[in-house]
Amino acid sequence: MSHKRNTRNLFRKYMCLFIETIQIKEGKPQNLKYHQDRVNRTLAHFFPLAQPHNLREIFQELSLPEKGKYRCTLTYNFKVHSLKITEYKTRYIEYLRIINDDDIDYSWKFANRDRLNSHLEKLSDNEEIIIIKKGLITDTSYTNLVFYDNKSWYTPSGSLLRGTKRQKLLDEGKIFVRDINVHDLKIFSSCSLINAMLDIGDIEISIDRIIS
Repeated sequence: MSHKRNTRNLFRKYMCLFIETIQIKEGKPQNLKYHQDRVNRTLAHFFPLAQPHNLREIFQELSLPEKGKYRCTLTYNFKVHSLKITEYKTRYIEYLRIINDDDIDYSWKFANRDRLNSHLEKLSDNEEIIIIKKGLITDTSYTNLVFYDNKSWYTPSGSLLRGTKRQKLLDEGKIFVRDINVHDLKIFSSCSLINAMLDIGDIEISIDRIIS
């Protein structure tokens, strides 16, 4: 029984897929160092014997769009499964709806997003979720968050995923980490959604448009 269980666990591990979303802007991949670091950490954790995926070499072999902003989605585990490049259009989001989920875990960028997507089913087209886990604000379904108090930008310490843009902004001293719960929202004027495709201000929501 133990042998069968170990075999099943090993099978599940090697069937796991991960994604890396990279912005292509004017023909150039953006923040490649941060994406490479995350791919390296993922492989070291889940597939320590796998050959590394060198993102720079992968992109050197591609013909990238020279104008505009594009989204590159790399799907991988111990090998690269697919790479898709599509023109990027920013979503229109007017409201953030508070969702409580104490058991959600997205500490690795899994391709399987069923748990996150299940919270989106009853939303309007102009809404996105803001996830509360054990009393603390975390992320939306597809971005990290930063909150503005009219002086500085703060990102929740409880973020589900340590995103590449989030880490870059922290390293540059442009945002700061702090615990943020729902009751803290009143000290902020707005929040902004950030990820590999979104900078601060691209999608900015007034605090009074965060709803239950």
